[in-house]
Amino acid sequence: MLPSDLLSQLIAAPLSPTDLVFTPNLIAVALASRAQIAPCPVCGQLSDRVHSRYRRILADLPLCGRQFVLVLRLRKFLCPNAGCLRHVFCERVHGLAAAHARSTTRLVHLQRMLGLALGGEPGSRLAAELAVPTSGDTILRRVKATPAEPETSYRFVGIDDFALRKGHTYGTVLVDLQRGRVIDLFDGRDGVPVAEWLKSHPGIEVITRDRWAAYANACSAGAPQATQVADRFHLIGNIRELVERLFEQHASTLDTALEPPPTAVVQSHREAMPTPVISSEQTPNPPPSATADCDPKPATDSPPVRSHRQQRRQDRFDDVRRLRGEGQSIRRIARALRISSKTVLRYARCTRCPDWNPGVPRTTRLDRFQAQVDAFIREGGRTATVLHRRLQGQGCQSSYCVVLRFLGRRLRAAGIAPVGSSRGPPRPRRSSARQLSFEFVRRVENRSAEESERMEKVNAIPELCGSLKLANELLEMTRGESKTLLSDWLGRADGSESGSVQSFAETLRTDSAAVQAALSTSWSNGPVEGQVNRLKFIKRSMYGHAGLALLRARVCAKS
Repeated sequence: MLPSDLLSQLIAAPLSPTDLVFTPNLIAVALASRAQIAPCPVCGQLSDRVHSRYRRILADLPLCGRQFVLVLRLRKFLCPNAGCLRHVFCERVHGLAAAHARSTTRLVHLQRMLGLALGGEPGSRLAAELAVPTSGDTILRRVKATPAEPETSYRFVGIDDFALRKGHTYGTVLVDLQRGRVIDLFDGRDGVPVAEWLKSHPGIEVITRDRWAAYANACSAGAPQATQVADRFHLIGNIRELVERLFEQHASTLDTALEPPPTAVVQSHREAMPTPVISSEQTPNPPPSATADCDPKPATDSPPVRSHRQQRRQDRFDDVRRLRGEGQSIRRIARALRISSKTVLRYARCTRCPDWNPGVPRTTRLDRFQAQVDAFIREGGRTATVLHRRLQGQGCQSSYCVVLRFLGRRLRAAGIAPVGSSRGPPRPRRSSARQLSFEFVRRVENRSAEESERMEKVNAIPELCGSLKLANELLEMTRGESKTLLSDWLGRADGSESGSVQSFAETLRTDSAAVQAALSTSWSNGPVEGQVNRLKFIKRSMYGHAGLALLRARVCAKS
């Protein structure tokens, strides 16, 4: 009846059954020791002098769908060694359970596997269904106590950072590229633990990493004999960031080059708003007073009214440009205006105030009442107060201001100017510098027809054509489509008229060996990125409450 592996452990203990108890939810087996002597766990001397007897209960794997426990009848012995620190010791059951444990080694292994796969509380819920109930804290203790695997030799490793708390605390992950397993996790990303680890493993031949300066210095200090390889994915990301900065610096020129003709603007506006236009046949005749009060005013060519947030952003942008023109530093401007240094730097580079989502309609809770609003307009209604009361009776909880804005949007979509409004049709959506930079680094065969046409216009801009040509050449080199030497490209970049290109070339020159290795070898940091993605999944499955010790145990145990 007992499992074969359990029987072998009982024979090795040695233990023999003396009683068996069945209940609807539990099976208990009483066992007694057959050994005549026992070794002292401290000095190792054998003893046959029995001091007393005690009972020990061990939980084991379920049997026949029920909880299974072992009730052991064991003894305490007197140590014959007078100089031993332990005078009385308990009899051990080697192989069956550890000292002081209340679970067998088989059950401990199952609980550890549940913790590694699911975590604490989810593993506890599954354990209850498997008839081995335990707490989530116990499962996490099993995971943290996972024995370390034997140290092996490493030749090819990858390094990357990950966020323990995004924007605040970070860690470093070290991956064995040859075996595809996580070696260790380190706290922080300053590179000090990485350098110490590399010094203790002198057999490292290849190190893949991103272009983070701390990792570059750590690899040079800890493993000077290793070949460092910059990751091509991150290199393409650096090129995209360079292109984005170029587009931000020439934003006004881009707007002029990409501005559609007026007829196209009107046509795109009509196609983007497929709402049925209210005709005179569909609209019942409103009362004379309502007609006089709600007579729509014709749209004018005045500029669109800015929102309060847009105007505030524009004012900050003007202040940054003015203070920067007076020669003040980035940090001083950030302190004076109470904004971040990154925002000040972005505003200083741009020629106009950045607007990342211009003209994009926002989804609101009123979208599900769109049919009722359109029916209200067809009935001749133009007053937001009346519409607000009507929608409140239908369960709408939006405020009057939200209803007013939504009514104005539906009126303009139907070709009717809202009462008292001088706004014309919404301005066409302008592609941001970030969006254009992603379109630039996208392969030509993967671009849509609209994106290809847009990139042709961008590449034809005289102020950008030279810099974009250099960026495109580096993209082709990174993808293996060009055999141009990095030194030749750096020479041409130094002669560029763009300061951003020259600065980017200087950063590549400081890490030229790793960049050249990325362009000429097949090594990449892709396996490390995959492990970081797995690490994020494990961290989020524990709702972000996992410390570094628990996270290390789960990530490194079974990659």
